[in-house]
Amino acid sequence: MRKVLIVFLLIVCNASAITHRATLRWNRGNYPASVQYRVYRSRSKTGTYTRLAQITVPSYVDTAVSKGVTYWYFVTAYNTVTKCESVNSNIVSTKIP
Repeated sequence: MRKVLIVFLLIVCNASAITHRATLRWNRGNYPASVQYRVYRSRSKTGTYTRLAQITVPSYVDTAVSKGVTYWYFVTAYNTVTKCESVNSNIVSTKIP
């Protein structure tokens, strides 16, 4: 029997013109310590998303961005014990100034 991890994450994204980066933050919620977060990015809302990171903290700074480009992001929760990944969070975008 496969266990399913269902988590709803609301993320926000801000861009910085000074250092060309996008900062994402979200609420951790009451999840077990075994839950990590996977951050995904695309150059279009309906495009192919690439996983950027698997992290334990509810924030991520993307420094591999280019000036003038719009990026789209979502986050999932991933349980390292059950190997289950949640549904995608809301999708957010930001244009790097």
